[in-house]
Order: sequence, then C-alpha cells, then structure tokens
Amino acid sequence: MDQYNFLGTMLQIAREAGDGARVIQRSGRLGVTNKEGVFGTHFLTEADTASERIILSRLNEAFPDAPIVSEEKENDSTIPPDAFLVDPIDGTPCFIHGCDEWGVMLTKLHHHVPEVAVVYVPGRELLAHAVRGRGCYLNNKRIVLGAWPQELRDKTLLGIELGPWWAKELLPTTVLLPLLERFAIRSVLSGAYGTIAMLRGETQAWVNLNVGWPWDFAPGHLFMKEVGGWVSGPDGRELEFKRVEHMDVVYAASEEMAQQILMLTTRWVQTKSGSS
Repeated sequence: MDQYNFLGTMLQIAREAGDGARVIQRSGRLGVTNKEGVFGTHFLTEADTASERIILSRLNEAFPDAPIVSEEKENDSTIPPDAFLVDPIDGTPCFIHGCDEWGVMLTKLHHHVPEVAVVYVPGRELLAHAVRGRGCYLNNKRIVLGAWPQELRDKTLLGIELGPWWAKELLPTTVLLPLLERFAIRSVLSGAYGTIAMLRGETQAWVNLNVGWPWDFAPGHLFMKEVGGWVSGPDGRELEFKRVEHMDVVYAASEEMAQQILMLTTRWVQTKSGSS
C-alpha cells in the first residue's frame, strides 16, 4: 500500500481523536485516575480512553490486518515489524491541568522503522506529519531546520521532560546541572509538543530520559530524520522500535548541538551500567 494511503487516514484519525479529547478537556469532566495507584505523574483520563477507542476503531476499519501497539491497551513485549504505534493523549499531566501542550501521536512502522507519522496538538491547532523520504510538514508547510547562529549558541533553549524520573540514577549531577551551566532549559511534559517545539524552532534540542516509550519517540524519530536534525539514544546509538520497553532519546537541530548533550548523557549511560 502506498505511504500516502496511510497518511491521509492517519491525519483524519488524529484530528477526530484530538478534537474529541479537546471537547472533554473543556468540559472539565475528565474522570482522572492514577495509573500507579498513588498520587504521582502517570494519569489516565476518560479522554485517553475515548481517544484510544476512536483511533483503534478507525485503524481497524481502514487497515484490518495491521497490528496496533497502543499506550493504553495490553501489548505483547515485542512490536510487529509493520505495526501502528499509538499514543491517544501524550502529555496527560498538561491535559488535566487545562494546558494545551498535549497531543495525539500516530506512527506506521515498516520493518520496525517509522515510515509515516502524525502528531496533532489540537489546543494550538498544530498538525505535523512526515513520510519517510518525502519531508516533514507542519500545518502543510515543509520544515527544514536551520543552523543556530554562532553568537547565540550559549543562549539556546533546550526542552527537557522533567519530573520525578530525573531525580534518580545520577541524572541531576551528571546531566541536568552541567546543562544548566550552559543552556536555558524549558520543561515540556509532552513528547507531542516537545517534538512540535523543535519543528517550530522554539527549542534547539529535546531530551527525554527515564520515562519514554516507543510510541512517544517514533514520530519525532521520523520528523528529525526528515528535517535534517539529530535523533538518537542517549549514547548516540540509533533508536530501535522492536520492543515495548522504556526508551531514552536526544533530539537536536544539528550534530554539533547533539554532541554537547551526548557527552553528558553517554557518561550517564556508562555510569548507570557500571553501577548495575
């Protein structure tokens, strides 16, 4: 099947699911529960469930033979090579507090590689999509990341998904504090908007450690490849979308920017491995 057959359907589904979730958010009747059973940061709302129901129904109707791996459903530990990856609401803490930095994320894999991806942030009317080898678009405008001016390099704004998951495994001392000595940091509690912020040039890098999953990073992986940016694991290795497991990621607008971060995150990976 042609990539654009997937893309058109995925765009429609993302809009329907995201707009429906936005209606629930505005109503204030969110039905919030905590996934961990205690007060924390991993929440589930009625909107997550409703969004996922729309997405799974529409994907099953359009592509009945395609496997689907979604955040809120029971999944096998391995990801089929040509599966859809689904995050019905990415950025739920933002969502439940009435913020608009949350979104719907859909990715179609081909041989475990992101082939088509859509990210929709309804609160800001931002819709990004990419097809492998055919560019990345934000609200139908093709995006190419430009080099950050040398004279402004030390004033670069980084996006980081900060939370309790950063307060362990030496992350504060090995990664966060050294970055704060060099750059300004914005905490973006949403992979969807963290990715969009990169495309808009609001941030020159985005770092997510200790909390992400394949569905969080597959769209950004494809987007960064298509816009000429950098994407890798924290040790510089290529991301793999073969298993349902925690993942870490570094996005950057350039390899030079990436290396500033990777020299710290690689040390963190090595230290963590050495202490395990």
